[in-house]
Amino acid sequence: HVVPNVISYSAAIRACANEPQWEAAIALLSHVPQSLLHSSASCFYEAMNACTNASHWHRAMELIADMLSFGVDAFPVDYG
Repeated sequence: HVVPNVISYSAAIRACANEPQWEAAIALLSHVPQSLLHSSASCFYEAMNACTNASHWHRAMELIADMLSFGVDAFPVDYG
C-alpha cells in the first residue's frame, strides 16, 4: 500500500493542468491532507496552473487566498 505524499499529489494535479482539466485539479487539491498543504506550495501552484491553462484566472487568484489561509507562503524564496 503506497501512501500519497506531496510529490504524488503534485504530479497528479500537474497531469490535470496538462489536459487542461482544472476542475479535476481542484478536486484533487481538496483531497490533499491539510498537514501536507502546510509544508509545500507545489500542489497549489499546479492547481493554479491548471486553472490558468483553462482561462479560469479568477479561480487561480482564489487559490492564492486559500494558500494564505492554510499558512502556506504564496511566494516562497528558493535558497537552493
